[in-house]
Amino acid sequence: MINAQYDLLVRWIKYGIAPPKAPKIAFESETPPVMARDELGLVQGGIRLPEIEVPIALNTGMNSGATFCVLYGTYQPFEPVTLQALYRNHGQYVKAVTRSAKKNLKAGYILKEAANELIVEAAFAKVPPK
Repeated sequence: MINAQYDLLVRWIKYGIAPPKAPKIAFESETPPVMARDELGLVQGGIRLPEIEVPIALNTGMNSGATFCVLYGTYQPFEPVTLQALYRNHGQYVKAVTRSAKKNLKAGYILKEAANELIVEAAFAKVPPK
């Protein structure tokens, strides 16, 4: 996503073509700021990359660790039973990742190389586990 944003910034500066607008992250409250989360604990709204739209783990975006941990948040893999409930078979998972990657590519949020990488990673992922 960062590489796409650089390309969009260059296009905006050189040609005056504004980047696409992304949906805002949803908040339950603003003071204090509390992000709205779905039943899996994932933030609602915002750009929905496959990691969020077709999740295999909880990506919180929150971390109180030292140094750069705060920037990267946390990644907590779902239990096998959760993955099996979300995706009845591997093909369904790969199809959902492909659909999400193509949607984000079309919206301009990611580059073609990133979309392809996401799809290949999904194809080799052991989701759902057997």
